[in-house]
Amino acid sequence: MAKTKLKDFIKEQERTKEYIEDIKDLVEERSLGMADTKAAMTIVEGVTTKTEYGYYGAVEGVTRKDTGCGMEPTPFDVPVRTGWWNPVSLRATISECYSTLENSFLQWARVKGIKKLHIEDTDFVNFLAERFGNAIQADFNKFAFFGNTQASNVGSGSGSENLKTGVAKENYNAIDGLYTQFLKMVTTDTSKRVTIAENAQTTFAAQKALARDTAFNAFTALLDAADPLTFAQGAQPIFLATHSMVTNLSRYLRSEYKNELTLTKMEGGYEAAEFEGVPIVTHRWFDEIIRRDFSNGTKWDNPHRVILLDKSECQLGIDSDSSLKDIEIEYIGGKDEHVYLKAAYSMDFQRVIGTTGAMAI
Repeated sequence: MAKTKLKDFIKEQERTKEYIEDIKDLVEERSLGMADTKAAMTIVEGVTTKTEYGYYGAVEGVTRKDTGCGMEPTPFDVPVRTGWWNPVSLRATISECYSTLENSFLQWARVKGIKKLHIEDTDFVNFLAERFGNAIQADFNKFAFFGNTQASNVGSGSGSENLKTGVAKENYNAIDGLYTQFLKMVTTDTSKRVTIAENAQTTFAAQKALARDTAFNAFTALLDAADPLTFAQGAQPIFLATHSMVTNLSRYLRSEYKNELTLTKMEGGYEAAEFEGVPIVTHRWFDEIIRRDFSNGTKWDNPHRVILLDKSECQLGIDSDSSLKDIEIEYIGGKDEHVYLKAAYSMDFQRVIGTTGAMAI
């Protein structure tokens, strides 16, 4: 580096402290404050184990014909559902050989168009924030959408055996995320479950071969199956779908009705459209994660998914005020030189109503 050698910069712990806040702000902005998950769920900040969530339902039927003096009062029963957040403490610790880190940094600088002689300390801060931030964001989103506390590998004989052999269950078993909680609901209440026949096929090729009207039928059936509360005053109904289903729907509408389903790019790579007045939110990342990590080697675990949900009741709780405050950069010298990056935050996912919406799977 022009002003300070990379190793010296890391080793001088007192000196690096002034940069910790810069890294923290960059990482926090990319992973929590600007979390991509906000496209599909409501982010609640400042959540702790002592934080209560609640839902208070609408009341009707309190008005009666006036019968004069002595008229009996009508019971005023407000439907209430409350619960307590249960955020899980998570820690990210990255260890990397110093020489590997240095080579990665120099390659990053070249890609950014930064000449070696002009590398500054602040460039290293940005490098760490980008690498560390992207890693945390990927983990954060996997927990939020695919988290399953019972996650286990195919053939392990325990838990929910849907992870591909070799995939670490710790990448998913922190909390029960959105897909897991909706699957539990439609397993209990099958009236809110719409079956996608291709998911049950026994080969990758057969699963990929969607019938031309599969998505259209699924989206329509979800509207018919959903609880009316999904569309109540104050609700924010959306379709959350794998990209495979949105593509299938778009092609069907174009060929059958000459109606183009226009997808608009959103922040974080999400795409949005609308079906019968309800927004559709999708991302190719959903398909990528399912096909990469959820299979038994010959078929994927439900590669095509659509959820009709009320975004306002699907809440992701984070303790953003304290998240990532203890970011550390540590250099360990000696025979085996390593650099450590450490951070911590907490999160939880809750459905504050728990009965709205429907799922096609």
